[in-house]
Amino acid sequence: MTHSHQSSFRMISSIAAVGLLVCFPAALLDGAVTTTFGGGDATHANTVKIASPTVTFDLSAIGKTHVYRARVHMKRPVFSGQKREALARISVTAAGKPLPLAPPRYRSFDVTEAAIAALKTGRTLTLKIESLPGWDGKTIRLDVTSAGKVPAPGPTVSNLKARHRAGQTILTFDEFNAPITATKLTIAELRAARKKLDAGAKKTTYRIYRSSEPISAKTIGQAVLIDEIQPLTCWNGEYYGIYPKKDKPALRYAVEDGKGPVKPGVGVYAHNPVKAGKAWYAVTVAVNGAEDLEKFGDMNTIGPIDEIVGPGEPILQRTEKPDKFMYHTRPTLRYYVRWEAPPRSNIPSRPFDYLVAVPDKVKWPAPACMAFHCWGGSLNGGYGWWYNRPPATTVLVSTNQIPYDWWTGYHQAKGTWKSWSTGVVRSYTQKRYDAFFDWVCANYRIDPTRTIAAGNSMGGSGAPVYATHRPKRVAWVSSWVGVHIPARTPRFLGSYELCYGRLDWKLKHESGTTAFEHFDDAAWIRKHPGTSMPLICFGNGKDDGAIGWPQALAYFQALQEARQPHVFHWALGGHGVRAVLPGPGASGNSLPLDIRTDASLPAFTKCSLDGDPGTGKKLASPAEHKNREGRIMKDPYDGDPSGYANRWLYWDTGAIVDKPDRWEMTVKLMPNAPADKCTANVTPRRLQQFKCPPGKTFTWTNTPLGGDKAIQNGKVEADKWGLVTLERIQITKSGNRIQVRH
Repeated sequence: MTHSHQSSFRMISSIAAVGLLVCFPAALLDGAVTTTFGGGDATHANTVKIASPTVTFDLSAIGKTHVYRARVHMKRPVFSGQKREALARISVTAAGKPLPLAPPRYRSFDVTEAAIAALKTGRTLTLKIESLPGWDGKTIRLDVTSAGKVPAPGPTVSNLKARHRAGQTILTFDEFNAPITATKLTIAELRAARKKLDAGAKKTTYRIYRSSEPISAKTIGQAVLIDEIQPLTCWNGEYYGIYPKKDKPALRYAVEDGKGPVKPGVGVYAHNPVKAGKAWYAVTVAVNGAEDLEKFGDMNTIGPIDEIVGPGEPILQRTEKPDKFMYHTRPTLRYYVRWEAPPRSNIPSRPFDYLVAVPDKVKWPAPACMAFHCWGGSLNGGYGWWYNRPPATTVLVSTNQIPYDWWTGYHQAKGTWKSWSTGVVRSYTQKRYDAFFDWVCANYRIDPTRTIAAGNSMGGSGAPVYATHRPKRVAWVSSWVGVHIPARTPRFLGSYELCYGRLDWKLKHESGTTAFEHFDDAAWIRKHPGTSMPLICFGNGKDDGAIGWPQALAYFQALQEARQPHVFHWALGGHGVRAVLPGPGASGNSLPLDIRTDASLPAFTKCSLDGDPGTGKKLASPAEHKNREGRIMKDPYDGDPSGYANRWLYWDTGAIVDKPDRWEMTVKLMPNAPADKCTANVTPRRLQQFKCPPGKTFTWTNTPLGGDKAIQNGKVEADKWGLVTLERIQITKSGNRIQVRH
């Protein structure tokens, strides 16, 4: 290669880009081919020698040609956040220089520059495996894309189509020799087909190219390889969640609203460009890495596509109207899929299922209930109830949680070869739920001020942690038996570690704190006392040995100390304890109080009717108590075996005064409260117009409802967080009017 040829290289090496590009002057290009070097199955067989840690490839077969791309592939485990190998430094070098992992899947090494350099001086490329735990030398293969003619014509895809919408281009194509042509199969059959492909000696993959000009054999060297995907991408194996019944029918994806699923044997890929403009695409077939880059035409190239930057839009898969769903009669269920990409996933073209369920009789604009399902659940259930706020009905919004990160996020290295010692945990799951809910609000007549977050078990963990970090989005929360402090759950710590890394590794979240601290509800509440939280209604079992009682108690204590709105229920019901909702007429799935994100609410603390949950001290001999059914239950901790905090208190959401000069609210005891009156501390929260500058003194009064004389009054100073707390306020069943003035 001459010096002038060498100086014509233009390398895009940023990992932020989704491909690697080496450009040559068009006059130099005369077709291209990808051939492989390695063992007996390679295009150039028996061209690799391994003397660990050194791997040497003999490149004599391609001579002094123009190399566009070179990648090294091999089998190697993907280590989870529980394995110490996940922390190991990943280092493969050539001539002493580290080789980068190839985006966007990060399961191979880009050796383009090293291959070019090797061909300048000789015929061999030598790599040194400095640190790569678990690598398999028997499977190592080098793919080299270079100028030249294919030795024999290779297979191609056909019928390539592209659709761009809202920042996402979806490509579909007919696979070469599709492994499944049947229109119906079960989840078990789909999994078996994928397992067979993984075990097969001859592996077919599809390479996706993108360019700013038409793609042909003469211009392929200027195109970016943006991804490489497996067959069977038209099949949805995740609709039923992580643990589907094997006899359930496997679904296929739809790529256009209302057009139904694509046919079997269609490949699907979604690309979110990082820059707007016109683009051309091509899809090629690689068999064991070898690739024919001479056949380009109408069947496997397409363009120009006018593209913009954006997340893409969910695509309607189908609409159902069952007789019953979550105890609602004849709701309309609309199922969507969006292929997610960073920052909503750590890899591109990642399909997720979503559901929007609309009641048969709905008054718009409607509140929405964001559902968070439990372990083993799915977008169709496992999140407790479809919550309502009478007389309004709510729109239910749900999705599947994959991976099981407890509705939080996971390390950006998860599922890749990246070392967990680099990079951070990112809130991928919360961000994609954010994005979908934003789309729902924009496309349905949703009242965003009345949003509910609700879940059970794993979802009972996800709903409050989501709301805690998004207090301006969520009005109130219902959480059943959730984990609130991930580091302190006895049975499920390992599950969190799969996503955050081992607890003792102290890996960072993208916010800068450790991941375990970032998603610790109690720590967050204590760290941000000046931020008003939603009303959080939650329940936990003192004898729930899997989720853990001390962590739930610590969360309650943090809410009390930070003076945040909450209702807590505890009992000896194990994993069956439920949250209770405040106010007359409230039920398990219905909260009549009109709690809104744009209206203030009170935080009650230290109520005289509250039970004693104890200190979390474990008893040497568990106390025995009878439950309502007369069954003997063992309480392993101190304190009352069951009880409530703030169970009997509520407020008139229609009689709130929140003005620059004063704040007023009517607070009451429930009609069925065990006493006619009580005392509690009251802290105004979510103030809209009334402001409490730190250090400023305010006057306050407490007047019986219907009376004209205050029974309590005084002065109070706003603390350093701008909070005013009125202590030992008398509250009765007939109601009390609380007023605070400048």
